[in-house]
Amino acid sequence: MFTYDASIVSDLHKDARGYRPSSDFWAMWNEALPAGKQLIWDNLIKDFDAEQANEKRMQDLAIHNFENEVADCLALGAKDRKTAIKWIVQGLNLSQSDLVYGGSFVCHKIGLPYTMEGVFNGVCKELRLQLEAA
Repeated sequence: MFTYDASIVSDLHKDARGYRPSSDFWAMWNEALPAGKQLIWDNLIKDFDAEQANEKRMQDLAIHNFENEVADCLALGAKDRKTAIKWIVQGLNLSQSDLVYGGSFVCHKIGLPYTMEGVFNGVCKELRLQLEAA
């Protein structure tokens, strides 16, 4: 039984390898018999799984580094976690237009998972309003 899906192989290739398939890939895909397509598909799945595991490791490291930076700010005199986070965001030197995107932009900028954007939304809004008032 074959599990490959020709309609999404391009998307899988991009997710697994970071770019869309080349013309050489498509030539190979189009010439392959179903068993060959399945082998190509299975290799893309392995690459995708490895990429996902790597992305998870990178996000875990980014969270660890962020928490260390929060601790450093607290040790340097930030009165609480919110202030420490504000200092970190200020240190990114974001423009007013960057701040419009709020926590999702901060997460992108420092490699944190987007599930953490709520940590930064209030600080981004506060800093954006300060810039608008200036």
